[in-house]
Amino acid sequence: IDLAPDVWDHARVNEAALAAQPSPASDQVALTVAAILHLLGVAGDLADGLTRARQIMLSGAALRRLNRARSI
Repeated sequence: IDLAPDVWDHARVNEAALAAQPSPASDQVALTVAAILHLLGVAGDLADGLTRARQIMLSGAALRRLNRARSI
């Protein structure tokens, strides 16, 4: 079984989500980040975490971090 195309498709979907391109995947990423920020005490609640997550994604910071990790 060749899984490579599925892996690349998944990678493209995640990259688009981090670039804040509207999609169910970007909503899922934002919600996951919101929960993490809340659990870490960075955000006061999930709504605050969701606002922060979307700001991070819209600013391009999330995609820049991904690209920096790729260069390592």
